[in-house]
Amino acid sequence: MAISPIAIATDLGDYPAFLADAGVLDTYVVVGADAAPADVVGAVDLATRLAAESYTDVTTGGSVSVSGGKTEDMLLNLALNDSTAFGSTLDDDDLPGFFDGKITINNLIGSSTYKDSYDAHDEIRLNSGISLETGLTASSPHEDFKSETFIEVAKSSVSYYFVFDDALSNGNYISNSSDDYPIEIDFLGKTLTISGASSATTMTVQSGTEYSLAVGESVTVDGVTISLDNVGSSGSIVISVDGVSGTVSSGGQKVVNGVTVKNKEAFYSTEKTDRSAVILVGDDVSDTVTSGDAYCIGAADKTVCEDDQVWVWDLSGLTGSAPVIGVIYNERLDEYDEVIGIGKEFAFPHDYAKIKLDSYVETDYKKYTVEADEIVDLYPASGSTSLVDTAHTVHIYGDGSSKDSVETAGTTHETDDLYLYMNATTLDVDVYYKDTSDNKVRYVTSVLNGTTGTAAYLVFQDTRLAVSLVVAASGTYGIKLDTANGDDITIAVIANTYLGASDGDSTYTNDLLYGSTDISGWEEDTRTENGIVIFDPKAHLSGDSFEFDINGDENDFKANVVILGPSGSSSSSGGGVKEVVPVTTAVAKLDTEISDPATAGKDLVLVGGPAVNRLTAQAMGLDYPTYGSSGLLPFVEGEGYIEYKDGVFTTGQDVVIVAGWAAENTRDATSVLQKVDTFKDKLSGNTAVKVTDVSAAGITAA
Repeated sequence: MAISPIAIATDLGDYPAFLADAGVLDTYVVVGADAAPADVVGAVDLATRLAAESYTDVTTGGSVSVSGGKTEDMLLNLALNDSTAFGSTLDDDDLPGFFDGKITINNLIGSSTYKDSYDAHDEIRLNSGISLETGLTASSPHEDFKSETFIEVAKSSVSYYFVFDDALSNGNYISNSSDDYPIEIDFLGKTLTISGASSATTMTVQSGTEYSLAVGESVTVDGVTISLDNVGSSGSIVISVDGVSGTVSSGGQKVVNGVTVKNKEAFYSTEKTDRSAVILVGDDVSDTVTSGDAYCIGAADKTVCEDDQVWVWDLSGLTGSAPVIGVIYNERLDEYDEVIGIGKEFAFPHDYAKIKLDSYVETDYKKYTVEADEIVDLYPASGSTSLVDTAHTVHIYGDGSSKDSVETAGTTHETDDLYLYMNATTLDVDVYYKDTSDNKVRYVTSVLNGTTGTAAYLVFQDTRLAVSLVVAASGTYGIKLDTANGDDITIAVIANTYLGASDGDSTYTNDLLYGSTDISGWEEDTRTENGIVIFDPKAHLSGDSFEFDINGDENDFKANVVILGPSGSSSSSGGGVKEVVPVTTAVAKLDTEISDPATAGKDLVLVGGPAVNRLTAQAMGLDYPTYGSSGLLPFVEGEGYIEYKDGVFTTGQDVVIVAGWAAENTRDATSVLQKVDTFKDKLSGNTAVKVTDVSAAGITAA
C-alpha cells in the first residue's frame, strides 16, 4: 500500500503519484455493482491513466525519462516499425490513456430493438516510410540536413484507428445508426458521434462541441456567449448568440449570429426553470465524410484544413460487421525544414499522441584529422638511423594527448599520430607511427601497390574504427574508414602531398566518398549512419585536410525515440529511462468484491456516488444507498465531485472519491482526473473539488 508522507499534507494536486510506490501501481479502481454504464466508462478512463504510474527504471546509455508512453533507443537508418524498434502497432499496452474497453450500441429499427456491447480499442499503426535518418541516409541525401539526426515521415506511413474487436451484429452496423440512435466512440481522445452511413465509405458525424444548458444558463465558446432562453413543448429551443435570438427545431440545426447550433436533445417541463437542452456548437455540427476526405473535426479553419488535407479519413465496411474507421497522415516530411529533429515532435490530431525524437544515447566524441604534406623524419621499427629525412607524408591524428587514440595494425602500438608515406619507387604505402617513448616516427607495416590492407584503428571508448588503404598502381590511394554500420568513408590521396583525386583546389569530384555518394563539394557538416560527423568537406579539402568526429560506440550509435499517449511526457534526465510496465494484476473491482476496504491492502479510487457504490457511501459516512434528494451530499444537481481522504478506512490508505449527482456528472469528474496534468493548478491545495464542466473554469474548491 502506498503510504503518504507524514510531514507533507497530501491533496488532489498530488494525484496520481500517491497511488503508486516506486513505479508499482498499488490501487484498486472500484465501481459499484449497480452503477450506470457511464460510471464504468469513467472507471476505464481512470484505470488507463493510472497505468502510466506503473513503470520500471531502466539504466541505459541514454538520458530520457518517459511517463505515459514508450521509448526505444534506435539505430540510425532504421524504420520505426522495425521489430527491434516499435513494431507496426501500438495500443493501450504501450500508450496509457488509449482506449481499450466496451462500446454499447443501442438501436431501434421499426419495432425491433438492437442492443449489444462490443470489445474495442484504438491504436497507432506505423508503416514503412517513417524512419530515423541523417542527411546521408535520407530518401534524398543533402547537405542542408547538416549533422542532424531526424525522423523522416513518408505519406501514409502513420495512421490511427478505432478498432472493433468483435464483429458487429446486423442492426448495430454503422449504417444502422441515426440521429435518434447514434453510435458514440472514443476517437482521438474525443467523443465521436456517428449518426448514419450512406455507403461503405461514407458516414455522418457530429463534430461540434456538446453543452448541456438549463433555461437561463449560458456558455462562452471562442468569445461568443450562447444562452438557452426557452424550450418548447415540441422540443424546439430558443437560443441567443451574443444577444441575437433564434429558434432551432427539435433535432435541427441553425446558424444564429454566425454560429451553428444543433438542437441535439431538449427536455420540456411545465415549469420553465426545469427545462433544459443539449446543444452542439461548431462550424459544422453535423458533417458527412467520405474515405479520403480531410479530417477536420475541431479545426480552427475548416476551409484551410480541407485544402491542406494533412490527415484524411480511412473508412470502409460501414455497412457491415467489420467497419474500418481511422485517419491517415497524408503529407511528407522529408525536407530539411520539415523533418522531426532532436527535441521536436510529430503530433496526431488533437495532440492525442506524439512521436518525439528526444536525444542521442551516445554523446561523447573525439575529433580526428587527416592532413596531407606533413613533413617529418622517418625511422625504422627500432634504432636511431633515419630512413627518410624530411619526408612528405599524410598525417592522421586524434585531438588531445591520450597517446592511445590510434592503434597500429599487425604489430600493435598505441599512439596519437599515424603517418602514411608512398614510396616513389615501389608505389607501396608505408605506415608509420609516433613512438611516445622518444617521439620518433617509426615504421610498422606496408600496404603493397595494387592491394588493400588495414593500416590502423582509430580507438575511442567502445569504438575501434579500421583505417584501410586501397593502393592503386597509378601512384594514388584511398584512405577508407571501415564503418560498422552504413557505408564506408573514402578519402582520395595523390602521392603524399594532396588530399583528393586531383591536386587542384577548385576541383572536388570524388575527393571524398560516402559509399558511392560523392560529398566532396558539400559545404555543411554531415553525419553518417554510425554517427560519425564529417566537417565541411569542401572547405577542408581545399586545404588538403579532412576533419571528423567519431563517437564512443560507432557499432551501436543510437538515438532515443519516444511515442507518447494522452498526457504522456518525456524529459532528458541523464542516465535512465522510465519504461511503462503493463499491469497484469487486477486493477478494477466491484464494490461487492471488497467486503472490508480496510483489509484491501491497496489504495482505492471509488467511482460513483453513495447511491451506486457501497464503498463510497461507507467512506462518506452514509448508509447505502443514499440519493441526492436526501440533502446529505456535499454536491448538488449538475455537479461532479472529487475528494481525497487519508486513512478513512485504515491508516496509510489513500482513498479518492469520484462521484456526481448523475452518471454524466461522475463522468465529468473522471475526465478531470484523466487529464490531471491539465488541471493541476485547479486541484493543488484542495482535498475536495466540485466539477461542473471538464475545463479549468468548471473546477471549484468544495
